[in-house]
Amino acid sequence: MSSHDLILERALLGSLAALLPIPLVDDFLLRRSRRALFTALARAHGLHLATPVLDVLVEDQPRSLVRTAGVGVLARLVRYAGAPLRIAGRARAALETFELATLFDHYAQHHHAGLDLDAPRAKILRAAMDGAAGTVRLGLSSVRDPRAHAEALRARFDERWGMK
Repeated sequence: MSSHDLILERALLGSLAALLPIPLVDDFLLRRSRRALFTALARAHGLHLATPVLDVLVEDQPRSLVRTAGVGVLARLVRYAGAPLRIAGRARAALETFELATLFDHYAQHHHAGLDLDAPRAKILRAAMDGAAGTVRLGLSSVRDPRAHAEALRARFDERWGMK
């Protein structure tokens, strides 16, 4: 199985498993599957990711307090419409997992030199990955052809990583 196929499969499976409507368990399953995916990718490239490095690479970006409160209030107001919001959130999580894992795999395969990653380097890497993912436009064609989306991500990452 290619790393692209592994990334796509695990991103989808992790998000599907996290659809359980049990508070905290859904997020736990998503984080756990993302950590397992990054560990498998690192191992495939001969890297070891220590826990602090893995934390930097896989954790969701913190949301502002206003945005977090707004999402909670909105979910309570539309209690019966909560399922679509939950599914949309998991689709976003699957996409984020796909993008981060694709970029980490690309970094490990083409840019990493030396020993394992340390936490300061992981923070720089995560910032470059977030920046690259934030500049690639996601459209319906990206969903239909994830390989093309992955190529666009890699190209943007290469531009950003070259500037560091």
